[in-house]
Amino acid sequence: MIRLGSLILRATAVALVCLTGNIGAAAQNKPAAGPDEGELLAYRLSIPMLQKIEGTMKTVMAAAKSDPAVKRQLSSDAVAIDPDTPMTLSAMEKELAKVPVLIKALQANGLTPREYAKFLTVLGRSMVASSFQQAGGPMASALGSVAPENIKFVREHRADIERFTETMESLDR
Repeated sequence: MIRLGSLILRATAVALVCLTGNIGAAAQNKPAAGPDEGELLAYRLSIPMLQKIEGTMKTVMAAAKSDPAVKRQLSSDAVAIDPDTPMTLSAMEKELAKVPVLIKALQANGLTPREYAKFLTVLGRSMVASSFQQAGGPMASALGSVAPENIKFVREHRADIERFTETMESLDR
């Protein structure tokens, strides 16, 4: 069991655990169908959602900087992630609900925990699929659970995604 001390890493890891399980299945040429696959495949990435997720994380980290109790909560082991167990969106929602400051920030940005988990999962999958396609790697066709529109989004908005990633990393310092 991994216990991550930073909210950004925890929240991202929760969302990407699902991705990890699917990459493993793809590498073994097994179908990666799970209860959320249809929902994840139908989801479309967008710049407004990227901005809402970034706004959420900025809100959370600002609260942590100004309130020692929030900082302690975010540094605790409230959310435990087993990297060997792919999580459903419902399980991710349940884990994220353990972090009240995140829930409050999501609400302030007009998001639900499910939307947050879905966005990060689809973004992670799409980034990996885009990289595999660009490299012509053998797993490119195995990642069929990624919508071509999301792979295109990643390519067209690479600068926005890199800025988002850099912002998230800087907030965690």
